[in-house]
Amino acid sequence: MFERFTKDARRVVTAAEAEARALDAEAVAPEHLLLGFVVAACGGSWLASPPLVFSSFDEPPRVITAEALRAAIAREEAEALARLGISLEAVREQVEQNLGADAWSTGSRHGHLPFTSEAKQALELALRETLELRQRRLTGQHVLLGLLRQGRVSGLLDRVGVSAEEVGSRIRASLVGAAALARR
Repeated sequence: MFERFTKDARRVVTAAEAEARALDAEAVAPEHLLLGFVVAACGGSWLASPPLVFSSFDEPPRVITAEALRAAIAREEAEALARLGISLEAVREQVEQNLGADAWSTGSRHGHLPFTSEAKQALELALRETLELRQRRLTGQHVLLGLLRQGRVSGLLDRVGVSAEEVGSRIRASLVGAAALARR
């Protein structure tokens, strides 16, 4: 499957792994792929003008930044623990009290991080999107479409004020338009 990936898509996956490492994750999950997409896009790897902006004529533009996504991921994690009756702050205090302030830094992991089954599914769905759009190469935009189709990142996009459906329709229109221009 990776032989179909453009340099842009490979940058997204590489950035996703780096984001997962930075967040001290055990594996690359869909939210890391979304972060990788935004980081790669904001780095100018394939979007003409970073950062990503989605807006309609009657609304102010909404900018998707890596910082906003990282904050949304942290809020989701804290809320998940709170639903279980666990205070993230209390856990941090206990760990630091018992193990020291540097207990949170585990050091860098060596080698590649594995991908969760959801992240693998999103990449497979990205390939399906590529094939359904009758395109040969899988781009970073296809990765985003695969993530949207998989569904796990929709809540994160909502948290940063962006509709997953709006993003998907704009990306599809962009890809279809680019393919039409390339055929001329």
